[in-house]
Amino acid sequence: MKKLISFDEVSKKIAHKTILNKISFDLYEGQILGLLGHNGAGKSTIINLLLGADNYTGVINVMGKTPYKDRQIIMQDLAYLSDAECLPKWMKVRDIIKYMKGVHPKFSEENAVSYLNKTDINLTTKIAELSKGMTMQLHLSLIMATNCKILILDEPTLGLDLMYRHEFYQLVQEWFNESGRSILITSHEINELENFITDVVFIKNGFVTTRSSLENIISEYCKCKVEVSHFEKLKKFNPYILESNNRENIILIKKEFLDEVESIETIIPNISEIFLAHQKGA
Repeated sequence: MKKLISFDEVSKKIAHKTILNKISFDLYEGQILGLLGHNGAGKSTIINLLLGADNYTGVINVMGKTPYKDRQIIMQDLAYLSDAECLPKWMKVRDIIKYMKGVHPKFSEENAVSYLNKTDINLTTKIAELSKGMTMQLHLSLIMATNCKILILDEPTLGLDLMYRHEFYQLVQEWFNESGRSILITSHEINELENFITDVVFIKNGFVTTRSSLENIISEYCKCKVEVSHFEKLKKFNPYILESNNRENIILIKKEFLDEVESIETIIPNISEIFLAHQKGA
C-alpha cells in the first residue's frame, strides 16, 4: 500500500504546554483511520498540522510534501470537512457548484450533481433553506467532487439525526470504494465508526497510545461476565470493569489471560469499550 500521510516524532507546544508529544503514525492508501481520543487529547491539533495551519517539530509528510510549506499543492488532493456550517447561505446549490468549478482545478461539476442526485437536495434551493443534514450532504458532495485522494472528517455527523448520519456514511463509503483513496476521521460517536473504519489510532494527553488495524485490536480483547468474588483474583491482569452489580462484573480483559478467567459468559467487545479501557489505563 502507498503511504499518503506520515507523522514521525511530531511534537507541538503552545506557550509552555505540550499538546503533542513525539507522536508517530501513518495513513496508507485504502485505509479509513479513526483518530480517537478524549476532548483535549490533541486530535484537533493533528488536523491543524495536516492542513498546514501551524508549525511543529518532527516530520510530517503528506503525499511527499510538507503541509506547512506546500499547503497550496497538498490541498489539491486533500479535503477537510467538519460539522461547522461554512457554506454561503445566500447562494443557491447550483451557484455554489459553479463557484467550486471556478476555484478548484480538479472539481467535477458532473460528479457533484451525481452525488446530489442521491439526496433530496434540489439544485435551485438556497443553501439557507437546507436543513443541517442536507447542508452536510451538500458540503460532502462538493468535497468529493474535487476528486481528492485524502479526506479528513472532523466530527462530521455531530448534531445530525440517525437518518442523516446513515446517509452520510453511505455517501462517503461509495466515494471511498473508488480506488486510491484514504480517510482520516475523528468522532465522539465511536460505536458508529466500527463498521466504517479499518484502522485506529488512540490519542491520550498528547501521546499516541495505540496504532492498530480494527480487526487486530478487537481480537486482542475479550468481554467477560464474572462473579464479583472471582474478580479479585483477576486484578493482577489489569481488567477494566464495564458494568458492575452486587453479584457480577462485566469486564474487558486481554485474551492472553482468558485461561485465568472463570467466565459466566464471553462476548466480543466493541471498539468503544476497548477505547474506554485504554483511556482509563487498563
